[in-house]
Amino acid sequence: MARQIASRMKSVMRRHDFSANTRVVLDRNIAALEKIATDTDLIEDEQLKAEAVEQSVEDRLKGCSGVYVFTYPHYLRHPTHPSAESEKMLDRTLLKVGFTDKDILERVNQETSGTGVPEHRRVLRAYLLTEDNGQTNHKIERQFHDLLDSAGHAGPKRGSTEHQRGGKEWFYTNVDFLDKVAALLELEIVETDSAEYEL
Repeated sequence: MARQIASRMKSVMRRHDFSANTRVVLDRNIAALEKIATDTDLIEDEQLKAEAVEQSVEDRLKGCSGVYVFTYPHYLRHPTHPSAESEKMLDRTLLKVGFTDKDILERVNQETSGTGVPEHRRVLRAYLLTEDNGQTNHKIERQFHDLLDSAGHAGPKRGSTEHQRGGKEWFYTNVDFLDKVAALLELEIVETDSAEYEL
């Protein structure tokens, strides 16, 4: 959050003509925020809190199938698509929106284990079918992805002009938008990580 605020303050300073005294105060505040953002103890504490939250929902999701959302802390700290000051939408970044008809956390662990993973992933949401929903799991997954594509949230491998290598289930989006999609599809929303420094 400190890094996000510092970045926004720098952007405002570039676009507006402030007095010399105001610039001194803003520069001092930006420096203080950047110091907080690079504090390794705070970053480690943040990661430990995220892991504790994730552990607390493992029992809730044991054996559950559905849509899951995860990402890496880097993408939460550095959004790929920051919103403009005038926009009412939240920043967007790369989030994996996948599906499994088996155990959600087991599937995520399969995807994110190994030596090629730069950080411990953060599972942000799980979206589960409700008893009265009346839809199949695979239909829900297709609808979820179609709505993300239609809203312009397609990721690097979903119609994007960017030449990046990435899986087809990565989207430029945010959890606020995903929660709205889940509510529209009448899915139960399980918040597995509050992502406090998120977007």
